[in-house]
Amino acid sequence: MQEEENPDVPKGFSSLLTGTVFPVLLFLAFVWIGVKFLIPAVDYKELSEVKTVSIDQIQAGVNTAWRRDYDFFLVKEEHAIFALSARDKYAEKLIHQKALISWVPDRSQFVEQTWGSLYDLKGNAVGGPATWALDRLAVHLNEVREIIVDPKNVQNMDGEVRHLGNSYIVDETLRRVEPFVIKIP
Repeated sequence: MQEEENPDVPKGFSSLLTGTVFPVLLFLAFVWIGVKFLIPAVDYKELSEVKTVSIDQIQAGVNTAWRRDYDFFLVKEEHAIFALSARDKYAEKLIHQKALISWVPDRSQFVEQTWGSLYDLKGNAVGGPATWALDRLAVHLNEVREIIVDPKNVQNMDGEVRHLGNSYIVDETLRRVEPFVIKIP
């Protein structure tokens, strides 16, 4: 007696793919996605004070030497020196990963490349989607007049931001307080 073939049951290579290989690959993809969400993409290195340069060696304007390794800029104005965080809080909140801003001297602005946030020399949001000012970090001079930046001590002015036109501005008198500024006579 000869068995009849059931036309509803696939045979051959295509049935191997649809019945075994695709489900296994799909399962592995879901496992990989689950693992990516369980392991945070955050750098947990211990922050410590950073010794930069002597106050006499710092150049006027934005100094970018510490952006890559320590995530901050030193800014020297006529009568003040302060450290601005190079981390864009707005972008980091959206993508949950570190987002660094860059200084563009031709435009005299800080720019976050991915989302297009723009900041002025003082760290105020002046364009793009950002609505928060950049954080300032504590600065002080050591005994040999070198500028020391403390990334653990942050001046967060989110509650003090005022909306003026297309900008989100913090009153500079609120920001020019010790230890977040070194006043130059």
